[in-house]
Amino acid sequence: MAQNPSVLYQNWVDAQVNGTEPILPTFSYAGYHNGEVGLPSSSYQQIYDVTDEAYGAVANDGNSDKDAIMAAIAAAEANPNGGIVFFPPGRFVVNDASVDDPAEVIRVSKSNIVIKGSGSGPGGTELYQKDNTTHPDMATKDWLCPYLFLFWNGEDSANNYITDVTGNADRETFSVEVANASGISEGQWVELYIKDTSPALLTEELSPYTTADLYAPQSLKIVNDGVQVREIHKVVGKNGNVITFKEPIHREIDASFNWKINNFKALEEVGIQDLKYTGGFIWEHLHHQAPQELYPGEAKSGPHAYLSSSGWSGIQFNHVVNGWISNVEFSDMSQVAQFKFSAYCTAINNKYTGNPGHNFITTNSATGCFIGKSIDETTGIWHGCGVNALSIGNVLWRNEHPQNGNSGMEVHASQPRANLFDVCKGGFFFNQGGSTGALPNHLRHMVLWNFEGVSYQGSDVKSWRPNSETKYAKFLMPIISGLKGFTMSADANQYQENESPGAHVDEESLYEAQLAYRLGTLPGWLNEVLSTNNNDFEVKKTKVYPNPFSSELMIDNLGGHFKKLMLFDITGREILSRSLSGLNRIKMQPSCNIPGVYVLKLIGGNTIESHKLIRE
Repeated sequence: MAQNPSVLYQNWVDAQVNGTEPILPTFSYAGYHNGEVGLPSSSYQQIYDVTDEAYGAVANDGNSDKDAIMAAIAAAEANPNGGIVFFPPGRFVVNDASVDDPAEVIRVSKSNIVIKGSGSGPGGTELYQKDNTTHPDMATKDWLCPYLFLFWNGEDSANNYITDVTGNADRETFSVEVANASGISEGQWVELYIKDTSPALLTEELSPYTTADLYAPQSLKIVNDGVQVREIHKVVGKNGNVITFKEPIHREIDASFNWKINNFKALEEVGIQDLKYTGGFIWEHLHHQAPQELYPGEAKSGPHAYLSSSGWSGIQFNHVVNGWISNVEFSDMSQVAQFKFSAYCTAINNKYTGNPGHNFITTNSATGCFIGKSIDETTGIWHGCGVNALSIGNVLWRNEHPQNGNSGMEVHASQPRANLFDVCKGGFFFNQGGSTGALPNHLRHMVLWNFEGVSYQGSDVKSWRPNSETKYAKFLMPIISGLKGFTMSADANQYQENESPGAHVDEESLYEAQLAYRLGTLPGWLNEVLSTNNNDFEVKKTKVYPNPFSSELMIDNLGGHFKKLMLFDITGREILSRSLSGLNRIKMQPSCNIPGVYVLKLIGGNTIESHKLIRE
């Protein structure tokens, strides 16, 4: 029987039944294909091995492989069906300033392209970004060094206008009336957009606070540039001039303001997976300050601060829907990865090791992205996994950061709304980022669910800290449930709800509860992630090689722990089964003659190891 059920969750369930507006947003549509299916195997696609003679990458030789990687990507993009840009085991150098243009990014510009390694652990693939990327203005704007791997279709942030919104819509509903729906079709991706400097809209947005509660009100972007929302949606229905979205609307629409529908062009079905990504940021991280080991005495925001802030930035998705980052170990990075102007993408089962840097995996003006099982194994990245700018409806799920005061979840201002931090561990309400001109850090409906960790102090923590305490740290009345590790201030307007302080609620994960409610049960992919407990990152002593293979396979370091070996094709059909009892090493010639992806399972008394194999 339930011991501590959430009243907030029950309010949400009642709203689904009664058609009323819930306190909690609906977060179950976040992630790859709205969380309804797992990430694809990509087994149907052609493989472009970067070490083929046509491209010329060579593992472990210490020479740059950047040109070879770009050539393999170009070949995959020339295929109408895309392809897998594949890396065999070994280290590949991806940016060497002595031979490469450090300002040139490795770009994927078409859909259905997957960058795939041979695993993130020992015996797998390592991409080594030897040198930082560069930008002409990096000496004065230290955040501008580009991400080296860029998935982008070339669209800028100004998506093409289609029509005006003419009808009001409540938050967490699905339909909106427009002036003319003739330019909108079912299956189309669109952007629900507003940029409006109306004083009445600004007052509504900041209530119960005002601009006077913020530092230098005359310099605030929300005042000078206006209230802004970007929500990406897929159109699934049209009835006259009323269009219906697959996903709920998270910001209430008052049509008297300047709401619009824009077209949204995006890459789809792109991803990067199964590899280690190592940068060159090896110094003590100082926020927006050059490494003092290299430039002793250089002040904050000095000409070499870019090395800490953005020099080694890894992966960015820009204008991407249904993309993914999975099973990647990052090490020695300034910034890890970012979903920018993207929607319904997933980053799952990734981790950070080595020297802690500036940022982990984050969103930037993204809608409905899902960042889960991101584990910081260092002493603490400055900004943990989080959200930035016009991010809305995103889910941060079961991410873990050190609870030592070194790392705070990123909530970087510039008008994020309705984002969920779900069963996460780490720090909150400090190291969140956000310049004074970009505040508040977060607007309405940020949800902190069963969070466990630390804050800037142990008790009486304020989400909206007055300027007398700090000109930073302004969160607009979050919704909190099951918070453990610190307590919130009882001052007025510090939260919208704060249920069950000090004790987690029974609904351990809000995302899981809402997804199971919508689908009738948790989908198989999520059950698999929950059951594996990040086994992707456990060091497997067993070695299976070569991979890819052509005829023979060697399986080593079995240690006599496994009783049975089974090999399956990608459809789940059993290819072979044999006994392993007492064996440490075997050599075999599997009877699988068709090129493609296979799964090898090693079955012991208390464990099962799975190895994905590629037959050339």
